Amino acid sequence: MATERAVLFQSTLGGANPSFVKSMRQSDVYNGYWLSIPQMFCVDHLPNRDAAITLVDSQGVEFDARYLRLGRGLTGGWKRFAWQHNLVHGDALVFERPEPTVFRVYIFRAVDV
Repeated sequence: MATERAVLFQSTLGGANPSFVKSMRQSDVYNGYWLSIPQMFCVDHLPNRDAAITLVDSQGVEFDARYLRLGRGLTGGWKRFAWQHNLVHGDALVFERPEPTVFRVYIFRAVDV
């Protein structure tokens, strides 16, 4: 299962940077394109204001997104990121935050292609 692989990978990161695992739902990748972030992660590790966030994929390609503090999630460029990476319901992503407004994103597929 993608989430199990993502959690296992997250455990190898060493904890130097905060991270979380997110299993993709339909609203994350098909309609709405809103990515909710766990509340405690937002409180503990993200700005106390709306902010521009940079998503960096495994190839080092950067995508601009928008963090909305009150909604505790990503919007804007999140749709482009989801499309460019052909994300589907059931994929799991590890978001590692090496800098205050940067996420390195690791993708674990629900179905191997």
